[in-house]
This record gives sequence, structure tokens and C-alpha cells, in this order.
Amino acid sequence: MSVRNIIFDLGGVLYDISFDSTAKAFKDLGVGNFDQLYSRFSQDALIDGLETGKLSPEAFREGFRERTGLAVSGQEIDRAWNALLVGFKAHRIDLLKQVRKHYSIYLLSNSNRIHYEQFSRELQQQFGYNSLDELFKVVWFSHEVGLRKPDREIFEYVIKQGDLDPGETLFIDDTPGHVESAARTGLLTRHLRAQEGEDVSVLFDSRGLLKEEYRQR
Repeated sequence: MSVRNIIFDLGGVLYDISFDSTAKAFKDLGVGNFDQLYSRFSQDALIDGLETGKLSPEAFREGFRERTGLAVSGQEIDRAWNALLVGFKAHRIDLLKQVRKHYSIYLLSNSNRIHYEQFSRELQQQFGYNSLDELFKVVWFSHEVGLRKPDREIFEYVIKQGDLDPGETLFIDDTPGHVESAARTGLLTRHLRAQEGEDVSVLFDSRGLLKEEYRQR
């Protein structure tokens, strides 16, 4: 069966991120237990609430102050939180423009309103797109749909909302747990080893077609 649809993750796949930068930024604010507050694989309920839209940005900021006991401004919190965001690379935007000529492409990302506003500004300033919706057939952000990876429910939601055949849909993500959960719904998957320097462009040829080993699954 041929791959007809591709679902991309954002952070770590299409957009560079740095967890170490955010950890350092929060520690510079005086957060001594940042590793307990936030880690890549185990998140505090405060951050989970922000990423599923259950908490507004202001409620997140207030919760942050309460949990840390720090009298810091919303701007300081946002600056440290957004230190995670490194940026888009032009060759990946160019890649998407090629890939969408051959496949229906989608975006599925764990994100939040604070990060969303920052990377959307970058996208507009650097590439002239008003939003990521202009590059993809459908975009799903966790803070908008109220679900997040690796929960199985978000993949089932995407399959239903996109009217996708899992056997014709490839999901690309840099987090093993997300890939494993997606595979359990029948989606085809590819774990991108971004932390080891693997770039999403290696999966495609110069025309934007999946390389032979990924075309038939």
C-alpha cells in the first residue's frame, strides 16, 4: 500500500528546539527544581494543563509563581519558556513546499498558546506565511484540540477528523513514545532521531518524494 498522507511533528522535526536553553533560562530566574517541573518525558500538571488548553497563559504564569514562590513578571516567564524555541530552517520550509505536491500533509504538535504566538511571528517575519495552516492541509495543536501526545486518543482524533486511512498515512515524530502510540492505532510511523542529528530531509528525495524504503509499507 502506498503512502498518500504524511503527518509531521513540529518541534524537533520541522522546528529546532532546545530543552537545555529553557532549563537554563528558568534556573537563571531562580527555579532550582526545573528538572522536576519540566522534563521531556514527564511533565508537571501545570505544563500539561497549558499544553491541553485547560489552563490559559495567564493561569499558567500565576501557577508558576505559586509553585516556585518567585515574584517574576509574565514577560520574564514567557521569555524563559520561549527559550525552548530555536527556530525554523529555510530548507525544511522549502521541503514542505515540495512534499505537498505529492502528498496530503498534516501537522500534529504538542504546543501551547505562548509558544504558538512566538513561532507564528517567526514564520510570518522570516517566510511570509501568516500561519502554519498555509503550509498544511490540516494543523492540529494540542492546546486547541484538548488532547496531547502520546495519548492514543489524539491519534484516533486525527485519523477521524482527517478522514485518514492509517495504512496510507505516515507519522513522523522525534519522540519514541509518540511513535509507539501512533503505531498502535495502525498509523505507519518513522522515528526521526533528531537528537542524533538526523534531519527530516533525509527521508525525501530532491523532488519531495519519500525515498523508496518509505513509499510502500
